[in-house]
Amino acid sequence: NLANDPMDTELVKRSPSDRADPNPHNSYFDLPMISRDGKYFAANNRRTMTTQIYEITENSKRLVAALGVETGKVSFAPQRAGSGDILIAFHVDQIDPAEGDKMSGVHDGMTKDIVVQRLIEKRNPRGEIVFDNGLVVRVTDARHMGDGNYYPKWINEHELIYIESRNFNQQTFVKVDVDKIQLRS
Repeated sequence: NLANDPMDTELVKRSPSDRADPNPHNSYFDLPMISRDGKYFAANNRRTMTTQIYEITENSKRLVAALGVETGKVSFAPQRAGSGDILIAFHVDQIDPAEGDKMSGVHDGMTKDIVVQRLIEKRNPRGEIVFDNGLVVRVTDARHMGDGNYYPKWINEHELIYIESRNFNQQTFVKVDVDKIQLRS
């Protein structure tokens, strides 16, 4: 029972300054998603309007990759043995500017598509691990406004599952083998 475990106080170290701001307009991150191994998290940075990936450190976080675009929730693939690279999947919106906000569901003024991206491990001048934006592959191709593919989730290191929505009321789950789209060498 975690509630009776004397170690549970060490699971999360917090200070009074860690409390969330009650004003949602002051929020710094949105859609945070933690990697399977707990080493990283991805989130939309509301100040830059881009998705960034951070290493989770003992008492803080460290920016290790900036995707340069705003994405939906990021899913981290399981790491392959011997590789420091990270595979991620997410959805991106293409929207008619007159329609307003991105990431607000599927409607007739937008499409959503699944993208898989390889982040390539390297070292910065201080010797810290960071990631370069590597190969980007668009997995889906929503051709009609109102169609969307979203919420990808890695099942294993080879397969993704995501929701496909057509005509606003036809939703199905789709599984794809990313090795067949020649993402990995």
